[in-house]
Amino acid sequence: MSDGPQERVDRPDSMAGHNSQSSPSQSVERSGESHAERLARIKSEIESGTYDTPEKLDLAIDRMLGRIMMD
Repeated sequence: MSDGPQERVDRPDSMAGHNSQSSPSQSVERSGESHAERLARIKSEIESGTYDTPEKLDLAIDRMLGRIMMD
């Protein structure tokens, strides 16, 4: 782990408004989508092959490289 400042990584639109410290009920209020509805949507997207996008892959690679560079 690094003692220096950490670089902020922007989240994709699917993560907009999501705060890792917010409660599930706060997330539902913001998105209007229940946990079960979100899981069903994600499962459907995975099955249809539309969940993973080039943008999500780029973001994941950027995050991974950022973490490697901080160590």
